[in-house]
Amino acid sequence: HGRYHSIRSSKRVRRAAKLLSICGFLNNEAISEELLKRGMNLEPHDLKDAIRTLLSYSLAKRSHNNGFSIHPLVHSWAKLRLESEPQKKKDIAKEAFEVVVSGVGESNEGRTEYLIFERRIMPHIDAVTKHMEQYAGVSNMNMQAGSTRLGDVYMRHGRQHEALRWYRWALAGFEKGLGDDHPTTLTIVYRMALVFRQQGQHEKALEWYGRALAGQEKALGVDHPSTLGTINNMALVFRQQGQHEKALEWYGRALAGQEKALGVDHPDTL
Repeated sequence: HGRYHSIRSSKRVRRAAKLLSICGFLNNEAISEELLKRGMNLEPHDLKDAIRTLLSYSLAKRSHNNGFSIHPLVHSWAKLRLESEPQKKKDIAKEAFEVVVSGVGESNEGRTEYLIFERRIMPHIDAVTKHMEQYAGVSNMNMQAGSTRLGDVYMRHGRQHEALRWYRWALAGFEKGLGDDHPTTLTIVYRMALVFRQQGQHEKALEWYGRALAGQEKALGVDHPSTLGTINNMALVFRQQGQHEKALEWYGRALAGQEKALGVDHPDTL
């Protein structure tokens, strides 16, 4: 019985130690139990148990909103103790990345309470961004998809510079894994053009929209809605540049494509 108890408690300590390591790559304040629940492959009661263990050893303390915080020194130590094991450090950093990505699922985009949750976990997204070089060498489609989602979050919160960093990383992985003209790769190219447009870098935006368009025409066809959306956005950039003739010409192209694809009386055409 005693032996079983010590095995159980050593398992408990191991889980708590792992949780502490992952938290080392997040922000040390306001670590949300909800975020960990979404992102760690732990049973909810095991997660609660691991948090309780950290609290009982005074390695963490409860904070508001059903979360906890870790003292800055303990937080630094949690990362430092992995310095001698570079592979383990990479693995833990990757798990922290996955925890954060799971908190920004695609399904709730645009819903107000969701934007509030994103704002609340933004310090953790920033922490993961700071450790980006830990997973830079990893080519893994799930991670590329995750980095796209982090880019999208930064875009939603008006932080184009960080969005661009994640999009670039996703793009490199998708080009390598799927090829330049794969629809998934092209959506990243399109998103990057959007960032440049929002930054007022019109020439750069046109260059990236041009790249997206060439790929979309090839992969999806001239009258595909995504292709027409890109043409429309190029018209927008020309208009923002004050090149009205050119803008009209591109709007005309988009309209002709929509009429052909959707019909003259379709709401999108009108």
